[in-house]
Amino acid sequence: MHADDFGSCASVNRATIAALESEAISSASVMAPCDYFKPAVNYAARHPEMDIGLHLTVTSERPAKRWGPVADREKVPSLIDEDGCFYADADVLSERARPEEVYIELKVQMERALAMGMKPTHVDTHMFALFYNDALHQPARDKPWVRRRKEHSKASRERNRQSTS
Repeated sequence: MHADDFGSCASVNRATIAALESEAISSASVMAPCDYFKPAVNYAARHPEMDIGLHLTVTSERPAKRWGPVADREKVPSLIDEDGCFYADADVLSERARPEEVYIELKVQMERALAMGMKPTHVDTHMFALFYNDALHQPARDKPWVRRRKEHSKASRERNRQSTS
């Protein structure tokens, strides 16, 4: 079992750490743009034995607490709304985002995690936002820190379909 959104808020951090340590989950992934990223990544850096990855984030769907890019906003204007935050809806992001700006943001998120001592075991994407439009993940595909598992994705979608039937 996997838990994402690690770093999004204090309660998620507490629950994720407890679940990892009790082995209720086997992996988690951390969100770089969020306020509680630092304690989450510090935990990951202190526990390299844990399967903790980076949850690549380019959307912000929670009305009560929104986040924006880690990169300078001037470098990624197609990723943000009039408030300077990521779009809440992955469809809107898919229509407006420029792939080269998505790559800039993803690279800065990875660099931030690495600079803080984290060694992500994997990457995944918040709200599957990078897969709404193939062009959004193309610039990063050949980078050593990005692996896309088409077969795994297809199997996951099939399991999800079967469990909701």
